[in-house]
Amino acid sequence: MNTKPLAAAGIAAVLAVILAACGGGGSSASSSRTISPSESAAIATAKAAAQDYLAKCIPTDAAHQILLGKSLLTKDGRSKFAACLAIPPENRSAFEAAALAAAEKVKWTDKDQRRMFFTVTLPGLAAKYHVSATPSATPSGTVTVTVKPSATVTK
Repeated sequence: MNTKPLAAAGIAAVLAVILAACGGGGSSASSSRTISPSESAAIATAKAAAQDYLAKCIPTDAAHQILLGKSLLTKDGRSKFAACLAIPPENRSAFEAAALAAAEKVKWTDKDQRRMFFTVTLPGLAAKYHVSATPSATPSGTVTVTVKPSATVTK
């Protein structure tokens, strides 16, 4: 049994929960509500899972970050990175274009720029391009899945 689609869907769901809980996902309206202890625990678990997921692709040491950053300036480097993040094929070209645009603006020897790129920009892009093609979470914590039929069946 191929578990890659299940793993990718699970990762996307985790990222979607984090975005929903943090107010991400495109809505700029500010709202205030109390998070229950179970929601807080779910958010903490989701954040830990997302950090583990990103850690396999994003290095923490400066030398490897610089190498990865420079590889993102190449088509092959972006493609390999998108594969590592399990970005769905239908989103890869958009992800790669966004990663290239962001990577071109970074001065790789500047520690603060590098840190911001690897801790904010790339995780945000990963979440955006996973979420757009996979299940999404609503603020209530439920998961909504949109199914698009590939063919119309009539009787």
